[in-house]
Amino acid sequence: MGDSGRFVTLLALSVNPETREIYWVRAGHDPGMLYRREEERFEELGGPGLALGVDSEWSYSVQSTLGLKEGDIVLLGTDGIWEARDCEGDMFGKASVQKIVRDHAHQPAEAILEAVFAAVGEYTCETRLADDMTLIVLKIISKGND
Repeated sequence: MGDSGRFVTLLALSVNPETREIYWVRAGHDPGMLYRREEERFEELGGPGLALGVDSEWSYSVQSTLGLKEGDIVLLGTDGIWEARDCEGDMFGKASVQKIVRDHAHQPAEAILEAVFAAVGEYTCETRLADDMTLIVLKIISKGND
């Protein structure tokens, strides 16, 4: 980081399709979200982790979760999505993203991604966005659908 004041965040995630486990390391990035479709609830994929370059002595730790089931959905995104503002300056919010995931959980990952971006576009009155928007949607499917 040095004198620049700039930093980089990171959320690295790995999925083991055989054991249906996910592992991740967080370095200052917004936590990911895991939607447990069967229970209709969200879990935060958080954990400790400073942004890269802030402290050279920082030791990053691997987090994990087990028991992913068919239909579960993992979302990794940048804050430009939930911090997008409408014409009055109100933020879109993570709750809005979660509602879209719930409403589209029966659809493929690409449809969920498109629904989120369409909703943000409508919410922001199609004005110029203040921040980048990146979203990764992973959906757990059965082995027969590989």
